[in-house]
Amino acid sequence: MMGKRPVRTFELEVALLEGRALMGGTGTFDLGALVSKAMPRLVLPSGVRYDPEGAAAVINALNGGAGNEFVTLVKRQVPNYRSIINQFILGQRTSFNTPGGAAKISNWQPLYTGQRFDHLTATLAGAIVLPNKKLELAGVMRGKFDEAVPSQVVFGINRGAGAAHGPIFGSQPSLTPDALVTVNVGPFGKNNSATVTDLRTGAVKSVSAKDLMVKGSVVRVYVDLKALPSTGASLSDYTFAMWTKGAFGGGIENVGSFVPDGTMIPIGFLNPVRTAGR
Repeated sequence: MMGKRPVRTFELEVALLEGRALMGGTGTFDLGALVSKAMPRLVLPSGVRYDPEGAAAVINALNGGAGNEFVTLVKRQVPNYRSIINQFILGQRTSFNTPGGAAKISNWQPLYTGQRFDHLTATLAGAIVLPNKKLELAGVMRGKFDEAVPSQVVFGINRGAGAAHGPIFGSQPSLTPDALVTVNVGPFGKNNSATVTDLRTGAVKSVSAKDLMVKGSVVRVYVDLKALPSTGASLSDYTFAMWTKGAFGGGIENVGSFVPDGTMIPIGFLNPVRTAGR
């Protein structure tokens, strides 16, 4: 369970490292090594602390491990991604969205009333269409799923009818999914399951266990696009958002955090490449 820790500022050598690695424009850019040094020094909101588990998942993807397809997508879409990372590290930016992915400095959704565990503060969320016609949904939490309590990670998808269906939470008017992919995470991250819910019809379909992974601080689920048919939008216009829940059911009071905050963003495509976000 998370404890409070004072806000930390950057040490001079980190700023100097940033200047050499990101602004020089020459030499080898070791992104994984840079992030591993800088992430523990990020300025975090009160009540949220640095956790090495979430950082390790990000660094692994940057270095070509699990989740590297999202890194590939971002690099293609965002030519200045090094500058974006620099802005996060220097405290000049707290969030970034591009089709297929969203990143933010972890924080607590202000109306949340439950217990504050690391795995309920999300920092990365992604939705990417793979060449095999499956939608890969992934999230990285601040810490790993290592508590003796169940939780949920929910991906909201708008396939075109979201506006007509209305906001899923009254306090989040821009969050208008018409389908949910819900990952039910068991105590200690075991005995997990996932479902796809059509919010228009109420139909619920199970996701095969082989298409679900919960490991450390990472959740990944693969959904056949046939389970998410259009409700009016073309696939390229589908949007998504992700949130965590400390208890099944209930409303906004059970939501620990959103990624991105207050909006839904376009899904991404590994091939072809879509245009950059903001």
